[in-house]
Amino acid sequence: MPASYKKSRDAEDIKREITAIIRDLKDPRVKDKLLTVVRIELAPDLSFGRVYVSAMEGPETAEKACEGLEHAQGLIRKELSSRLRIRKSPELKFIADDSVREGIELWENFKKENERIKRENTFVRKKVNLSEAAERLMTMDKICVLAHENPDGDAVGSAYGLARGLVSIGKKVKVELEKYSDSDKYLSEGVDWYDGEPDYYVSVDTADKNILGVKTAGIEKNTPIALNLDHHVSNTYFAVETYADSSAAAAAEVVFDTLNEMKIPITKDIAECLYIGISTDTGCFRYGNTTAKTLRTAADLAETGIDLGKINRVQFETKTKAYAELERQALSSMRFFFDGKAALITVTNDMFKSTGADDTETQALNSLTRQIEGVLVGITMKEKTPGMFRVSIRTNPPANAQTIAASLGGGGHTAASGCSAEGTKEEAEKLVLEKVEEYLKESGLL
Repeated sequence: MPASYKKSRDAEDIKREITAIIRDLKDPRVKDKLLTVVRIELAPDLSFGRVYVSAMEGPETAEKACEGLEHAQGLIRKELSSRLRIRKSPELKFIADDSVREGIELWENFKKENERIKRENTFVRKKVNLSEAAERLMTMDKICVLAHENPDGDAVGSAYGLARGLVSIGKKVKVELEKYSDSDKYLSEGVDWYDGEPDYYVSVDTADKNILGVKTAGIEKNTPIALNLDHHVSNTYFAVETYADSSAAAAAEVVFDTLNEMKIPITKDIAECLYIGISTDTGCFRYGNTTAKTLRTAADLAETGIDLGKINRVQFETKTKAYAELERQALSSMRFFFDGKAALITVTNDMFKSTGADDTETQALNSLTRQIEGVLVGITMKEKTPGMFRVSIRTNPPANAQTIAASLGGGGHTAASGCSAEGTKEEAEKLVLEKVEEYLKESGLL
């Protein structure tokens, strides 16, 4: 057993027992003072330890309590030796710490600010770091987790991975997503989800509020989002607070980091959600956004015992007959433009109707166009409603999908981005192709 692990275990044991012993002390400086043992620092040989104590009433109460605990040190050490069955307990130094009080004040202030935002619908948007994002989540309860419309594996995996983690530490949480693939439905099973009104909305994998899937949640577009966890370089920082790590390959990687920062154990169920998210956005680790950190994260998730073969087979290899027919029709409709540097597939409502395929199972279509030799820009357009098309842009280096999508009011990543286009099929195609041609010429690629 590594020495560092043993030391950490001993500190936790001593912290637990001191907490119990304090409750039984009669000293008026200690009794009924709502004290918390925040942490313990032990010497390498376990001969000495600093015990940091916080009081809900504030630092003055903590200082007096520490005086009382120093006075009772002989009794405390004797009890420790008996309870832990050790020959000699460490000499202890009790130190006042105000972190619990500060945490309560932070929570109260955050709650007041959230109520003000709800009431006035005005707020200052703020970027936060990983530690701050984790701290905010620790202060929240009654949380509704959201993601972008037409959720893919990363959106679904991130949402349920985060939600499961929060539930594991006693938070009341619900997840509200627009319709997603049947292959992901099991990620929501086995949890007693919160069914009441949320106090906070938290979004994942969402770069802009205009693409936030709020229909299912039954909230208005202007409802404030308390926290947004994302990985898109095009993030517009629409939430009250946003933690966006554009170096992460997937939002699920950001959620993994956040849960670790919160010291929440990654269970097998959480790991499966996050692995699906990461493998979706990296194309099963084939895309250029896959980093060494991404692979280390995936390895940590695999260590929990998830069935990688089953996940990959169900998520990325199994197709319905309806989808297979839709893919056949889509491929037969593929056209090439600009000396073969752009490829276009358009999927109409008539194609969905004739095949019986569901839009939620068509994510794989988005990458078909850029798999053709010589294609720099692959475009997949899907008719969402009459006169409205959802556009997925996939690129090969050196083309930049995000730049093209931004010119059409969308966003995303360098190799994968999205936007919308209005009009008839011909009008929408013409608009998108004009922007692609313009980009290729300006970039010297045409």
